[in-house]
Amino acid sequence: MAVYGYRKTLIQLRRQGWVGVGRDQVLGVMRSLGVQGVRRGRTPGDHAAREK
Repeated sequence: MAVYGYRKTLIQLRRQGWVGVGRDQVLGVMRSLGVQGVRRGRTPGDHAAREK
């Protein structure tokens, strides 16, 4: 299953001939379609709890 964020969506749109489309426009289209990108990496947490 592929995960599409705004970067992959932007690349795909440009491959399909959407020239002049910017990041904010892609985010707006994704928002209107109900598509949400996934943020990867460390999840924010409580540093004090981790030190104990």
